[in-house]
Amino acid sequence: MQEQSSSSDDSSLNITFFLALTASIFSLFIFSEGETAQKEGDPEIAVISSLEESIKEEKEREDFSFYKDNTLLISSPSNHQRIDVRGSREIHEEEVKPSSPTIKKTMTVELTGYSSTVDQTNSQPFITASGARVRDGIVAVNSLNGEWVDFGTKIRIPEYFGEKEFVVKDRMNARLYNLPSTSSYSGYVDIWFESRQAANNFGRVRSQIEIIE
Repeated sequence: MQEQSSSSDDSSLNITFFLALTASIFSLFIFSEGETAQKEGDPEIAVISSLEESIKEEKEREDFSFYKDNTLLISSPSNHQRIDVRGSREIHEEEVKPSSPTIKKTMTVELTGYSSTVDQTNSQPFITASGARVRDGIVAVNSLNGEWVDFGTKIRIPEYFGEKEFVVKDRMNARLYNLPSTSSYSGYVDIWFESRQAANNFGRVRSQIEIIE
């Protein structure tokens, strides 16, 4: 009877030890999971992560800036260049700077204004002699200094319009093809205006023009 009681006690101890060990392992697992969840939800860690992300985004903005002309400027301490994103063609900084047009000739002319009315033009007042439709920046010119002026010739009128460029797309009345022999200026330039009133307000003046290319 004593041997059977001793064997029963040993079995009870083994079961108790096994249950205690299982409970310990389970408690350790729950504690580890809770600690991980606490770390992931820690506000301080979230703030640090957000700050790192903001620094990364700011760095990317410093490295890449897009331009309206479809070019991309890559900036870094050792590299300053633009890439044409339409064709992935590299363009050096000095190549993309706008260049001033070359002035071929400078002369004094008589300037007038006209608009699209039949009495000032012809039966198609909105179509120029070149076939192009009238628009801002078009001028009518026949000849300057006795030389015929081709369609597409570009001029500027600095005194009245600054750096604005005009293009010859129209012709004036045939009676203005040739200058009077006593003329002190080089020719006539008729500027198209959107309204008759604007053309009349401009009037008739003498000014220097630049023929550019």
